[in-house]
Amino acid sequence: MISIVWQGDHRYNVYRSGEDIGSITVSDNPFHNTHRYLNLGLTQYDPSIAKDLFSRLRKELGQPLQIMLYSKPEMCNFLTAGGFERKRRCYELEVTSSDLAVPLIPAVELHAAQKGSVLYNACCDLLYAYYSATHDAVSPLTVTQEVFCTNLPETVVCCVEDGKPVQYAFIEPDEVGYEIAYVGTTDFSSSSCFAQTLVHELFQKCDSLAAECDDTDPAAMQLMQLFNIFIDGSYDTYILE
Repeated sequence: MISIVWQGDHRYNVYRSGEDIGSITVSDNPFHNTHRYLNLGLTQYDPSIAKDLFSRLRKELGQPLQIMLYSKPEMCNFLTAGGFERKRRCYELEVTSSDLAVPLIPAVELHAAQKGSVLYNACCDLLYAYYSATHDAVSPLTVTQEVFCTNLPETVVCCVEDGKPVQYAFIEPDEVGYEIAYVGTTDFSSSSCFAQTLVHELFQKCDSLAAECDDTDPAAMQLMQLFNIFIDGSYDTYILE
């Protein structure tokens, strides 16, 4: 028998037949506020109690539930037993030129633009639409474009056709090289050429690149495919509708 008791500080204590088995913290994300986010702090993850536990939480909170965590078989089994579905896998990419799977062929002209410029703003328009589309089946975006774009990196690199950006990547320097924070496209037939050119140009400036690549984001996955690396885990998103 599972019971949950609200503690008044964004936290539920969880009891199994009267025994305290830890807590679950609830939070909200204004960028994706159709879901309630859970952080699990239990002392046991027995699949036999998962359905009862999450059914109670879903009813109590009145919204779909979202959990984001590093992939582990024990947690995957617990969440799926509770009715959650894995909706997204995020791979953390940290690479150097020695990790390249193929020789890079720079084939398109790149344009760099800074925050506030006409070209930068045009890329923001495209990214907002692209991000919304690639996240909609996981957790819909719920902020305005103005809010979404506030914290984007200062620099965007893009490929321009007929005066308009088609491929684009928001980049920023980090401690060891560059982070490719967001990529997007309006034409997947040429996005691989853009990715190769982008990576080639960045490796002329630094030794290391970082990116987070969601399996729901085709442009990010094309970027990831340029590298021959072994990733033994992912940061996964689970949803209980």
